[in-house]
Amino acid sequence: MSFRVCSKTHSYARVLAYAAEPEDGEATLAGRLELKARRQRILTHNLKKPQLNMVLGETVLRRQIGGPKIMADQLKRLADASTLPNVTLRILPFFAGMPTGYQTGPFVIIDFGQDGRGQPAAPTTIYSEGYTSDMYSEKRDVVDRYTEAYRVLQRAALDESSSRDLVREIAREYNA
Repeated sequence: MSFRVCSKTHSYARVLAYAAEPEDGEATLAGRLELKARRQRILTHNLKKPQLNMVLGETVLRRQIGGPKIMADQLKRLADASTLPNVTLRILPFFAGMPTGYQTGPFVIIDFGQDGRGQPAAPTTIYSEGYTSDMYSEKRDVVDRYTEAYRVLQRAALDESSSRDLVREIAREYNA
């Protein structure tokens, strides 16, 4: 199974969760944060660790969420996570422009791998976040279009080492 998503620190996740749903009570917020933490632990605590491949725009690194310390911690966590054997992080720098020609927004391609007979364990699924609703699709043409967009973004992104260096450099800028 492979996911293309992001790993978050508790403080960073809390700021985002509260901003999205400020009327939620503390218990609801705590429950949502615990669920996110459990999902993150899958990357390091499962016997069969999923592959996580990310392409993040440089904008994500430079958009301050929760203040400089929270951002520095978040970026350090991201850089550290990118050293795991099952995690790949590549940054799409500002100078790459819009390689797909379109604003794609955040999306996740979930590939469930193969079953014991070499057949797909489940259909590849696209998940795309929206402001008022989310989209899940297993439609072949949608999966193909997002898969091609991901390939284009990967080709335009920095390599893994340069990406990790950039993330750490920006984390130091937040600490300055």
